[in-house]
Amino acid sequence: MNKLLLACLPLALAACSSTSPTVTPHAAPELRASFQDGADAAGMDEMAAMMQYMTPGEEHAMLAKLVGRYDIDAKVYMQPGAEPVAWISKSDSKMILGGRYFVEETSGTMMGMPVEGHLTMGYNNLTEEWWSFWIDNMSTGHSFSSGKADDKGVVRMDGIMVDSTSPEGRMYAMVMHPIREDGSYQVDMLGELPDGSVCPVLTRLYRGAASAGARTRGRRPRPRWSWARAASRRTLPAARAQLRRKRNRSSLLRSLPTVPTRSPAGLWMPMRAPT
Repeated sequence: MNKLLLACLPLALAACSSTSPTVTPHAAPELRASFQDGADAAGMDEMAAMMQYMTPGEEHAMLAKLVGRYDIDAKVYMQPGAEPVAWISKSDSKMILGGRYFVEETSGTMMGMPVEGHLTMGYNNLTEEWWSFWIDNMSTGHSFSSGKADDKGVVRMDGIMVDSTSPEGRMYAMVMHPIREDGSYQVDMLGELPDGSVCPVLTRLYRGAASAGARTRGRRPRPRWSWARAASRRTLPAARAQLRRKRNRSSLLRSLPTVPTRSPAGLWMPMRAPT
């Protein structure tokens, strides 16, 4: 019986192999290739979108034109229709992170109190919106606004401000006007009243800047103070005085008469006469 089974086993295997369908091994590589091509295309699209999102554009170049030191004449309106309060301050601004963000430091006095503020402003390539972030030493909160520019280049950024007078929050808008020919520009802050009307809250006029535009016109900005510069200023007069003494001594020696004298080698050579 066992011999009979061993004899029939090859016949059964041959029959199974002859009736089984043929499997083509080329379908799986083609499917993998098409999937890889789709993944590569999606990856390229994502990379292009990321590069467009991170690359500074014309709007960031506009912010770079505002870089410099400014004298700010500001007016603060405490109440609608009331006389404004003067706020005299100075600002120093720069671009950071490869020209992507505008940062401004402001310091001044208002009603006898020191006021300091920090502004960060930028343009989002993805949402195509301007945005600003403001903090100061008059509160422990912050203000954030965003918006777009109109056809005339005026940027309006709307936000919600929360302070001690309106803890529930109130609408406000920052309006930045285009830079003028003399290098100055103006920023206004508008507030919303309970009846829905809008009134001015703050007006800031930036002028007298040692900005990038002023430097191109030949005006050099005032250098910052440093310990090295202060030390050089102290040592420079002393070095000049020492050089002046050396020059006077040399001119005095050249004015003395010469007398012939014999050198150790027996040659005649001129020598200054002793005084």
